[in-house]
Amino acid sequence: MNNSGPEGPEPLPERGPEPIRYSVAAAAQQLGISDRAVRKRIQAGTLRAEPHGRTYWVYLEPGPEGPEPGPVPLDRNGPEPRPDRALSAERETAVVNLVQQMIEPFVKELGETKEQLGRMTAERDQARIQAEMAALEREQIQAERDALQARLSALEAGHAESPTQASSAPETATDAATDVPWWQFWKH
Repeated sequence: MNNSGPEGPEPLPERGPEPIRYSVAAAAQQLGISDRAVRKRIQAGTLRAEPHGRTYWVYLEPGPEGPEPGPVPLDRNGPEPRPDRALSAERETAVVNLVQQMIEPFVKELGETKEQLGRMTAERDQARIQAEMAALEREQIQAERDALQARLSALEAGHAESPTQASSAPETATDAATDVPWWQFWKH
């Protein structure tokens, strides 16, 4: 592409002064806003910036709409408050009262929720104690059952002795009664 016309090459458009590079804090001070607002503007794409490690270099145009080149004071307390944004004491009190009125229901609900949580925690602890007691009782019952079952097995094993041992043992009246039919029980 040839930029030359009948009169020669076209002149390049005039460029304004080069932008000045600032740190986020210095750019915030130059613009009269907070560091966070500068970062938000960078994210939104309304400020030209390039990453530099974990922070950014911010480029601001010099002139009436941008900062003037020169040293930037290192006052870390932030920019001076603007008089148009300052609240009067009465207005500030009204705002505080309004905010308190707005959050009062939430504070009350939070207190009620805290009380309910306390009750539920106590109920849970009580249920846990009851469950532990039931588990111990279940273990005791199981142990007693096992002991009784072992005793029953031993008794059954002793009762089912060999026939020679059973015949040598003296019969009791109840043993004799069970061997005889009921109608012959009275004959003895």
